[in-house]
Amino acid sequence: MVHFDQHLQQITSYNRSLKWLFLHSRPSQKTTRPLKTRPLTDDQLFQWLLDVSRCEILLLNLYTATLENREDEGSKRQQKIRTLLNQLADFFEHGFVKMSDTQKTNFVKWVRNLSETVEKIDLKNTDESIETVQQIIRRVKQVGDLLGLSINMTLKECLTTLDSELRALLSVLSLSDSIVPDVYSKMESTYLWPLISQLIPRIQQNLVSTSNTDVVRQIFTKLSISCWILKLKLSYFSDKDNVANRIANTYSYSLEKHLKTVLQSVPQHIFGIMYRVIMPGLGKTFEPYIEKTEVWGFSSSFSVFIVLFQLRDIAEFVTNSRLVETTSLLANTSMGISRMMLTRVGTIEINPKELLEEGMIRQLYKEIKKMMSGPSAASSIENLIKTCENIETMRASFSYICDYMNLDGERIWSVAMDDYFSRISEERAFAKSSGDLEQNDIADLFIRITNPKASRYSEGSMSWKDLKMSKTLLSFDVFDRIEKIVPFYILTSIETNVTVELEKILIDYVSTARKLGVTFNLQSSVSHENAYQFFAGPNYERLVKAIQPQAVALATVLAQIGQLVMLLKMICNSKQLANRHKEDSIQRDLIEINKSMARDPTNLPSEMDTILKLMMQYSLYNPERMIFRLKDEPSPLFMIALVQCVLPKIGDPYFVCPAQLEVGIRLVLRQSRLLPYFLPIIQEQLPQSTRPKKRFSDVDRFLRQLILNL
Repeated sequence: MVHFDQHLQQITSYNRSLKWLFLHSRPSQKTTRPLKTRPLTDDQLFQWLLDVSRCEILLLNLYTATLENREDEGSKRQQKIRTLLNQLADFFEHGFVKMSDTQKTNFVKWVRNLSETVEKIDLKNTDESIETVQQIIRRVKQVGDLLGLSINMTLKECLTTLDSELRALLSVLSLSDSIVPDVYSKMESTYLWPLISQLIPRIQQNLVSTSNTDVVRQIFTKLSISCWILKLKLSYFSDKDNVANRIANTYSYSLEKHLKTVLQSVPQHIFGIMYRVIMPGLGKTFEPYIEKTEVWGFSSSFSVFIVLFQLRDIAEFVTNSRLVETTSLLANTSMGISRMMLTRVGTIEINPKELLEEGMIRQLYKEIKKMMSGPSAASSIENLIKTCENIETMRASFSYICDYMNLDGERIWSVAMDDYFSRISEERAFAKSSGDLEQNDIADLFIRITNPKASRYSEGSMSWKDLKMSKTLLSFDVFDRIEKIVPFYILTSIETNVTVELEKILIDYVSTARKLGVTFNLQSSVSHENAYQFFAGPNYERLVKAIQPQAVALATVLAQIGQLVMLLKMICNSKQLANRHKEDSIQRDLIEINKSMARDPTNLPSEMDTILKLMMQYSLYNPERMIFRLKDEPSPLFMIALVQCVLPKIGDPYFVCPAQLEVGIRLVLRQSRLLPYFLPIIQEQLPQSTRPKKRFSDVDRFLRQLILNL
C-alpha cells in the first residue's frame, strides 16, 4: 500500500514491454523488425501475459478490498501504531536507554501524547488526518535522530516498524475512489485485441488441461477493462447519439462471444470424458452366475446351487480410480466456473454458470444430432431401438455428470432434446419456410416401411406385413418400446412430422379432385330425392369417365392419407398408455375435462387454448376425426364415383392396402361440411355398387367396413 505509485509504474512498464514483444515477435513486412538475437516462442509470450495479468488482478483486488474496508483497515493501523508507541515508552521507563530523569520523563510524556493523538485521528476527515500523520512521521524521525536512538538495535527496529505503520496508515487515508480507475488506466491491453483469435486456443487448452479458471478470469478481466477505458475516452469527446456506448457495447459483445467460445471447450472436454469413462463405467451390468458344487459330507448325488455374485467386478467398479478422478475433476471444473468472479465483460453483465449451461445445451444438441443422424441410426427398426437405448445410456451418464457439476441436468436435457426434435419434426410454424430444416429420418423410416403399395395392414395383429413375404414389418409394440426408452420426444417428432405431411397430401388430393370435378357442380346438383336419377343419368357417367384415368393415382393418394392416419393412431395410443403407466396427473385431468366438455359443449373453460395445446401435446385426440383448415372442401359425390371406379382393384396384390385406403377415404369425407347431408346417399349408393366376381368377398368386406365406420 505504501508503494502505490511504484506499483502503477511497474504495471505500465510490464504492459509496454509486452506490447513491444508481441509486436516484434509477429512482424509485418513494412512496419516492424523481427527479433533476431533472441526469438521468442508463443508459449513464452503467453506465459508472460499470464504473469502480468495475475499481478494486475492481485493488485486490483488489493486496492479494491482496501478501499471497501478503509475504516476497518485504518482502525487496525491505529491500534498497531499505539501499541508500538506504548512499547517505545516502556523501553524508556524501564531504563533500556541511558538519559537523565528529566529527559526520560519528558520523552515518555511526549510518546504518550503521540499515542493519544493517534487515537483521536478521525478517519472520515481525511485531509486533517493526513496532515496529522505526516507531522507525526516527521517528529518521530527528528526526535530519533536528535537522541541517537538508532544506535540501539531494539529501538531501531521499533522505530522502523513504527515508521512503516505510520506510512501504511497514511496510504490508507490517501485512498480515494479514483484509485481503481488509475489502476484500470495502467492495465493497457488494446494490443491484445488483434491477437484474440490466437490467444483463444491457448486459453482453451489451459482451461481443459488444468481445470483452473484463473487464466480465463484474468485475461478477460484485462480485456473488459480496455472496453471500459475505451468508453471513458470516447465520452470525453462527444456523447452525442450514445456513440461511446454503442462502440463499447460492440466490443463487449465481441468479447462475450469469445468468452462463450472459450467456455464451450469445457462441454466438449466433458463429453469426451463421458464417452471414455462415465458411460463404460455406468454401463457395466453385474449378472450373477451359478456354480454347481458338492457339499462335503453328503452323497455325491446330492448337490446344491450356490449363487455367487461377481464381487470382483463390483469391487473393481467401486474402486475404479478413473471414475473417481473424473468425478472430482468435473466437480472442480464446474465449481471453478461458477465462482470465477467474472460477472461483466466490458459493458455486459454475464453469469458464468449460465454460459456453461448454454454451452452444455449446444454440445448436447450436437451429440444428439450425431447419434440420431448416423447412417445406420434409423436404417431399420432394430437399429432405431438400439439408437434409443444408446440415447437413454447417454442420458443416464449426462445426469450423473450434471449432478456432480451442480447443474440442472433435467432442464438441459429437455431443452437440447426439444431443440433437436423440434427442428427435425418440421412443425407447422416451419412448414412454409425455405427448407432450412433437418430431415426426420425416423419419420421417413416409418413412412417407408408402411408404404401402402408394398405392405398390408393386419387389423387382428395390429401390424404391417410385407406383401410378398408376409413378414411383419412394424407392430404396435415398437411404438410402446420407443416411448418407454425415450419418453415423449421421438414419438412427438414423428407425430408432428406426419401431421404436417398429412396436411400437405390432403391439400394436393383436394386440389386434384377439384380440377376433375369442377365442371359437374357436384355439391348443388344432387339431393336425396333425385339421387337415384343422378346416379343413373348421363352426368354421373361423364363424371366416372373423367375420374377413371386418374382413379389409381387418386386411390394411391388416399391410401397414403390412411397410412399417415394409422401411424398417428398408433403413436397416440402408445403415448397415452405410457402416461397412464406413469400415472400422469395432467393427462388424467385432461381426460376429465374432455369428458366434461363432451357432456356440455356449450360450457367451455376460459383457458381453452391452453387446454387444446396440452391435449395435442399429450395426444389426447382421435386422428381419424381430425379436421383441417382447407381452402376447398372435398366433394362426397366425387368420392362415391372414385370408390366405384377403384372397386375392381380392391384385393389386387398390385394395388394399395385396402385398410389404409378405407381410412383415407373416411378422413377425406370428414373434411366436408356436407357429409351429414350426403351420408344417407353414400349409405344407399355404395352397397349397390357392382362387385367383381374375382374378389367379391374382399370388395364386400371393404364396403361394409367403410360404411360402418363413417
